[in-house]
Parts: sequence; C-alpha cells; structure tokens
Amino acid sequence: MDDFDQEAVLAKVHLVESDILMVSGSLVDGSGTPSSDFDFSVIAQSKDERFHRDTFPRESHMRYYTSGDRVKASFDYLPHSLLGVDVEYWTVQEISDLLAAHSQLYGHMKTRARKSSSFAASAVDFRLLSRLTYGVPLTNAAGFEKITAEIRPGEIAYTAFRTAVGSYPDFRDLAGMWAQGDHESALIAARKLGVDTFRGLTHAYGNTNRNPKYLARFLTRLPDSLSGLTGRFRQLNAYGPGSTADAADTILEWLDLIDLAFAA
Repeated sequence: MDDFDQEAVLAKVHLVESDILMVSGSLVDGSGTPSSDFDFSVIAQSKDERFHRDTFPRESHMRYYTSGDRVKASFDYLPHSLLGVDVEYWTVQEISDLLAAHSQLYGHMKTRARKSSSFAASAVDFRLLSRLTYGVPLTNAAGFEKITAEIRPGEIAYTAFRTAVGSYPDFRDLAGMWAQGDHESALIAARKLGVDTFRGLTHAYGNTNRNPKYLARFLTRLPDSLSGLTGRFRQLNAYGPGSTADAADTILEWLDLIDLAFAA
C-alpha cells in the first residue's frame, strides 16, 4: 500500500469535534487488495451546512454525490498517490432509522418462508449495515458504541441469507430451460443459483458482507469441514465447464453442489 499523509486524508473528510469517523470496507474486514480504497463514514450528530450541496466545498473534491439537497459521499485520490479515499456522510438519526428499518425487515422475514423480495428490503442499506458490524471508530468511540449498541450481526447475516437463497421461480426457469434442451441458458441460470446459494452459506456462518466479488475469499473462512465442498464450487464458478459438450453435466454438478450446500 502507498505511504500516505494522515493530514491529507483528514482534509478530505471535513470533521468537527462531535462527529463519529468510522473506517471500514475491504481493508478492514480483510478481503481487500493493495489497490483497495479507504472507506470512511462521517456520522454527524445532525444535519448541518457542511454537507449541503450549496455549501459543500465541491472544488476540493474529484467527485461527489448528492441526494436531494444533501451531499452523501465524495471520492478523491490523495496527492501523488493512487490511494483513494471514499467518504460517506450520515447522521446519527439516519443510522437509528436504518437500524429500525432492518429490525422491522428481520421481523417480517421470520414470518415468511419465501425468499424476500428486493422491494421488502429497499429501505435498508445492507452495505452500511455490514460495515457497522466491523467498522472501527477513529473519533468519538463512545458515540459509536452508543449508536451500534442495538446492532445484532446474527440478524444482519440472517436477512442477508434470506435475500440470497430460496428463489423457487429461478429454479422453475432453470427446469424449463433444461426441458427445452437450452443448456446454455440453463447453465447460466444454474450458475446464478449456485452463486446465490454459496453466498447464503457464508451468511449462515455469520458473514454480513454481500459483495459477490469477494465470495471466494469469504468461502475460505468457513470451517475446514466444508473445504472440499467450497473448493468444488470455487473451481466450477471460476473456470466453468471444459467445453460446450460438458454443459449438461455441469448443470447437474451445479445442482448437486446446491443440494450439498443446503445440507451443510
């Protein structure tokens, strides 16, 4: 990782004394790479003029993103470096509302057997929720502990699992493609079901991060007793069938892996 100037980072964050500054993302949860960015969240006590779109120092940032009249995020590279600084801007009330929305979603999911729809989960920012489970406060640790006291990582992993697995319509589509002899489409559908199922397996073991690009890394964190199963998945997911002639057998292998994942 590049050497960097801490003051140069802080200059992009616009802190005041009462703010909570949290660092999270792939560099903190261990899934990142040497080219990963720093992911910061500024959690202010309330909305103020620092992050209003009319008063935010836009000229000081490479990119910034707004929602209504509020600046919600910014991104910059540090001077003479490829080190990126991602900053999101939240308030304590927004975090409280997020946790309340997730608690309601969790209660809803416990009463339903079907896979949850994206509509039911639309009020919840799962990426931020996950980051709150492992993020590290750099300022106002007492305030961070207070707002995260109600976080239950197991419930977040549960809702992640429920939105990953169990799509019966997807399985029916796969069965129909197979019946038509359309092995190419069936193979794509089987791979999607397989990826969703194995992502769900990581959630069943407590992972709260839904980012699919790190799935292979998350699978290596599962118990050694599952290494044979996850190794088969990683090989098939990354490298696929040897040729088009193997498509039908590969579909059946995907279904076998899905069955074994549920049994695990």
